[in-house]
Amino acid sequence: MLCEWNMHPPMCGLTYMSDRYETVENSARAGIDVPLPANWTVEAVQSWLMVHATAANAGKIVDPEGDLFAQGFDR
Repeated sequence: MLCEWNMHPPMCGLTYMSDRYETVENSARAGIDVPLPANWTVEAVQSWLMVHATAANAGKIVDPEGDLFAQGFDR
């Protein structure tokens, strides 16, 4: 959204709430088309969860041993 400096100078450059709602809505649908694992072994479920985590993290690979907040999950 274009900012009109003369209308609201302190708010120019800020993210509008509608942008945030769109981000939340998109992340809620991330990975929804991933099929369930063929079997429920630890390896199959871990792989399935990694696909979901990557989709929720805008396609960035997730290090399951690392700090999730440092990897962008706090946004």
